[in-house]
Amino acid sequence: IALSSINSIKAATYQVNDTGDGAGSTTVRTLRYCITQANTNPGADIITFDGLGGGTHTITLTSALPTITGQVSIQGYTATSAVQGPLGPSSSRSIRIQINGNDLTDPLFAFGTGSDGSSISGLAIYNAKNICIFVPADINGLHIWGNYLGLLANGTVGATPADTRLEASAIFIGSTAGARTVSNLIIGTNGDGGSNGGLNDA
Repeated sequence: IALSSINSIKAATYQVNDTGDGAGSTTVRTLRYCITQANTNPGADIITFDGLGGGTHTITLTSALPTITGQVSIQGYTATSAVQGPLGPSSSRSIRIQINGNDLTDPLFAFGTGSDGSSISGLAIYNAKNICIFVPADINGLHIWGNYLGLLANGTVGATPADTRLEASAIFIGSTAGARTVSNLIIGTNGDGGSNGGLNDA
């Protein structure tokens, strides 16, 4: 019984293998499905994208994703041929997962109570009328790194700039409903994942 209890709180890895935005299933694992599953599992979970195959993949949202309520690491750089790397003229960065906000008027990613220790990386998030990444709760530990916000996966605006623009804050920390405490927060543009404690992620 004791071993069963220990196993039940182990971390799980959820592999996105479908770019749709439906509820998903154990065989059709959308990003929405994987976040929902991670929320119900008490462990520190990981969401990967290596099940999508090669090339650049776009997930077009039809509504805001579920609020994240457990510790989870959303790892866009696990996509096939994605490469971490800093910004700059000689950058080797290669993002392969695009999140099209589809002009939604709700925040796209929200880290709520219980999401302490989470991270989100390796995504190109664009075309949003509201916040891309929203942190409205008291949180201890959140790492937002190596993403493009308001740009396509290749680091550029779309052929029609209005299709990639952000009409609100890319990242919003806090809440108008009252004071919030967020500690151990790292936000950066570099793609090294804070390998030296986050010093390159400024």
